[in-house]
Amino acid sequence: MSSRQADLVLAQPIDAQEVGFESHHLHNLFVRLAFGLLLVFVVCLTTVQIQNAAPRSWIIANGAYLVVLTAYVLVLFAGPRLATDSGLRFQVTAQKIIVYSSILNLSLQAWAVAQNEPRYRWDRTARSRRPARRA
Repeated sequence: MSSRQADLVLAQPIDAQEVGFESHHLHNLFVRLAFGLLLVFVVCLTTVQIQNAAPRSWIIANGAYLVVLTAYVLVLFAGPRLATDSGLRFQVTAQKIIVYSSILNLSLQAWAVAQNEPRYRWDRTARSRRPARRA
């Protein structure tokens, strides 16, 4: 086999059935794993925030997100089957909702930490983006 032929073989997409998996089964496995671990992470994060007396608004935001995330994980594992059109539509819609909720919660948490951490505050009077000096 020439190097050109080897390049063509390597450039071909892998057929999921050739490696023993159907692509949607592999996708579902990773979705379940990712959101299950995200649930564990947010529970741990909220626990750390409570133990360290984080601002109440942060804890409330994570608590609300935990409710939505828990509902999604339940839908993911015990919700409608993907084999039906209505079940697939429901699961896809639920996934979109949780993804946007995740982005919103993560953005709010990052913004809140940045606003309350002195080394991340910017001196708004300066023209350059230099960190503000500590008092």
